[in-house]
Amino acid sequence: MEANELHDQSQTTNDVPAPNVYSEAPAPSRNKKSKHEHLEGMTGMLRGGMDNLAGAINHLSSLPPISETEIWNMMEDLDLESGMDTNAYIFLCQNASACRILIGCPKEQHKNLLSQLMPKDN
Repeated sequence: MEANELHDQSQTTNDVPAPNVYSEAPAPSRNKKSKHEHLEGMTGMLRGGMDNLAGAINHLSSLPPISETEIWNMMEDLDLESGMDTNAYIFLCQNASACRILIGCPKEQHKNLLSQLMPKDN
């Protein structure tokens, strides 16, 4: 029976799977490398986003200012109702981005777009 016991012991040690390169659990060094690569990728994305934002700010700051006279002439071209023209003029002088949006659209759409841009209480 001793031979059977030895055979049983050797068989149980052979039943334990040996670790190999295809095992499911990643090696700790690979896991660290993967996290490091992930963080580098995220850092790169953030840098790219910040570069895009800085470029947009630089572009906006390099645009020439729109003169009040130019804004007033645009209001006269729209032939707005009395009182509405001054409200629109003040609004556009105080909101440079809205003024640029208005100037950027086709002239035949200025009146419609201006009514959408301005607060409804005016």
